[in-house]
Amino acid sequence: MTQRRALIARRARYIRRGTPPRARVPNRQGDYRARVKYGLELWRHLIYAKEPSGVCPRCFAREWHEAAHCWAKGPYRSLCLELDNGAPLCRPCHDRVDDDHHAKREFFLAYMGPDKYARLELLARTRSKMDLGLTLLYLESETERMGVKA
Repeated sequence: MTQRRALIARRARYIRRGTPPRARVPNRQGDYRARVKYGLELWRHLIYAKEPSGVCPRCFAREWHEAAHCWAKGPYRSLCLELDNGAPLCRPCHDRVDDDHHAKREFFLAYMGPDKYARLELLARTRSKMDLGLTLLYLESETERMGVKA
C-alpha cells in the first residue's frame, strides 16, 4: 500500500509542477516554422505584385484576395516559396482551381507559359530540398527591388 501511495504522490508532484522533466525539451521546430511563415508572407506580397491591376487573371471580373500555389505547399515543400509557383486569384477562382486538377493545369499553363510550368514540374518531380536561409534572402531582396510593402 505504501508503494502505491508513493507512486500516486510522484504523479501528483508532476501534475503540480507541470510537465515531467523529459517533456520540457525546447521546441527546435519553432524557429523554422516562424521563418517559413515569414517567407510565405513575403511570397504572398510578391505574388500580389505580379498583378498590379488588382483584377483576378482568371475571370477578369473580381479583385484578387488570395495567392494560389500551382504546386501544393504540403507535398512540394521545396516549391512553396518559389515565385513562379503562384498567382493572385479571387476566392471563387481559387476554390475552382484547387478543386479541379485540369482547370488548375490549364490556368497555370496559360498564366505562366509552358516553359516555366515545365521547369516547376521538373522541380516537383525531383523533390529537392530548399535552403530556407537563402530563399528568405532572395525574397527579401526581391521585395526591396520591387518596392513591395511587406
